[in-house]
Amino acid sequence: MCYYKNVQAERGTQSHEGGGDGVSSSGVSLWVLKKLQYKRLKERANGKRKRGREQEKEESIRGYGHCFFFIIRCCNPPRREKYDVFISFRGKDTRLGITSHLHAALLQKKIETYIDCKLQSGEEIGPALRQAIEKSTISVIIFSQSYASSTWCLDELVHILKCNKRDGQIVIPVFYDINPSDVRKQHGSYADAFAQLEKRFDNNIDKVHKWRDALTTAANLSGFDYSNKSG
Repeated sequence: MCYYKNVQAERGTQSHEGGGDGVSSSGVSLWVLKKLQYKRLKERANGKRKRGREQEKEESIRGYGHCFFFIIRCCNPPRREKYDVFISFRGKDTRLGITSHLHAALLQKKIETYIDCKLQSGEEIGPALRQAIEKSTISVIIFSQSYASSTWCLDELVHILKCNKRDGQIVIPVFYDINPSDVRKQHGSYADAFAQLEKRFDNNIDKVHKWRDALTTAANLSGFDYSNKSG
C-alpha cells in the first residue's frame, strides 16, 4: 500500500509557481533527513549488538594468534556508504527547478548528495554511475513528464530498485508535475514514451518490460506528490 504526501494540500502551495520548487524541495529534504537519522540510530543500535557478538568471537580466537583476528577484520569490513543521497532526475524537466533546489537544501543540511551534473548521453548508464547508486544510503527519484522518455533514467531506476531489494537501500519517489497513477500504469506522457520505446527496442522487448515493472514498483512506494492534479 502506498502513501503520497501531498504538500500542496497541506500548505496550500504550488510546486511550480512563484518559488514553489523551494517549498517542495524543503519538504523532501526534511523527509530525507528524518530517514537518515532513523537509519543511523538503527545502525548504531545494531552496531552495539554486533560489537558484543564480535567481542565474543575475538575472545574465542585470541588463543590462535593475532593473524586470525587480522584476517577476519579484512574479510568482513564494515559497509560504508559514500553518499547519503543519490538523486535520479530528467535534466530537461527539473535540472533548473526542483532538482537544483533539493540538491541545495540537502547540502545545506550537510547531507552528502550525488547528482549527475553532466548532460546524459549514450544508451546505458556507466559503471561510475552504477557505483554511485550502490554507494548511496537513499535514492530520491524525481518523476516528471519526460522521465520515461530517457532510457538513461529508466536504467538508473532499475538499478536503484535492485539495490533496494538486495541491500535495503531506501527509495523515495517524488512526483513532480506528473500524476502518480500515470507513472504506475504508464499513462499520459509515459504511454507516449513507451510507444516509442517498444518500436525502438522491438528486438529486446524484455528490457522494456523491466522498465515498465520498475515504474510500477517505484510508484507504489511511499513518496511525495507534487503533481498539482486531482485523482
